[in-house]
Amino acid sequence: MPGACDAGERAVSGAALDARIVVHRAHGMTVRAHVRAAAGEAVALIGPSGAGKSTILQAIAGEAPLADGEVVIGERSVATARRSLPAHRRGVVLLDQHPRLFPHLTAGENVAFGLRASGVAKAAAAERADAWLDRVGLRGLGDRAPERLSGGQQQRVALARALAVEPALVLLDEPFTSLDVETAADVRALVHEQLASSGATALVVTHAAADAAALAARIVVIEHGRVAQHGALRAVLERPATRFAAAFADVNRIEGVVRDGVWTAGGGLRLDARAQASASTDGATAADGDAAAVVRPADVRLTAAGAAAARGTELGTHADAGRAGGAEFGGEATVLRVLRLPAGLRVVVALDGAAPDAPGIAADLDERTAAEPALRPGARVRVSIDPQRLRLVPHQGSPNAAPAPTVEA
Repeated sequence: MPGACDAGERAVSGAALDARIVVHRAHGMTVRAHVRAAAGEAVALIGPSGAGKSTILQAIAGEAPLADGEVVIGERSVATARRSLPAHRRGVVLLDQHPRLFPHLTAGENVAFGLRASGVAKAAAAERADAWLDRVGLRGLGDRAPERLSGGQQQRVALARALAVEPALVLLDEPFTSLDVETAADVRALVHEQLASSGATALVVTHAAADAAALAARIVVIEHGRVAQHGALRAVLERPATRFAAAFADVNRIEGVVRDGVWTAGGGLRLDARAQASASTDGATAADGDAAAVVRPADVRLTAAGAAAARGTELGTHADAGRAGGAEFGGEATVLRVLRLPAGLRVVVALDGAAPDAPGIAADLDERTAAEPALRPGARVRVSIDPQRLRLVPHQGSPNAAPAPTVEA
């Protein structure tokens, strides 16, 4: 078993992570997850609020005790249920939503603090701190006290302090939430650049697909304290295994079941699962079992119900959607809500006959449809989708599903 390092020793840059975590939280939920990252890899943790993502980071950083399991960073076992290295000896930095700056130190002194603690001379530490403040857009603000900085500026100081020490493992817990859109994009790019250049390993907790796409090549979905899905970024976004993962990927997920090669769902929806399987490039099969149909909102077409529908009045921009060899996938629906997007509208509808707790189906339409009288809550419309634009995603445990991740990531 890897042994603990001597006091003050840092892990090598880009240390691999192997964390088997069992933590009992105060409100009764147990987080039980196995999270791994290769040396130099960035992995995004996503999941609903309260799912246990931050608890996983805290356990790795030494801020939450293990009830069972082990955390190994590089060749060092840094924590078990019986022993635990102090946080400052793990070669890990944790940056969360709160800057946690030292109020009695200036911005520059905050950034230099970790460098000084690791043995860097005072003058050199101050010079490197100034350089990092410049890199995060705070040139000339090194002498300011934290109380004289905005929330976004404080978060940038905290980011500079975390990255200045070139840690082997970086834990980021939604660090961009207090930044405006433009600054967040700049700092996100900076983090990506630094992680790539230093070879540091990173875990990123985020609710933003932009953060995951910019920083990570792999995603782990955490729900109810367990790993619900994991895989390459694109694979998870294209074939989300849970309702949350679908919302994160901004796609519709329609729950159903495959029987005798036919997928059906509430509202009378039917789909030839064999045709889907034959067109699949990822090894999916048409075996019986629970499965969900996944489709992008941009691929959902709406037409006005009633007489207008007979004339082909289209409320969307995808004229080819809803037809595949004369077949149509869809049904009658009621508009639930209409949301304005930067480039148009998102209309959420409930299919007739769908389960009461089923999420609505979202359709993205262009701005020219904004004045359509049919686009109001309670209005009747028809939904149609090209079957070729759908993906069937088997539930974990179904015969046609990939092996379940259990607690592995």
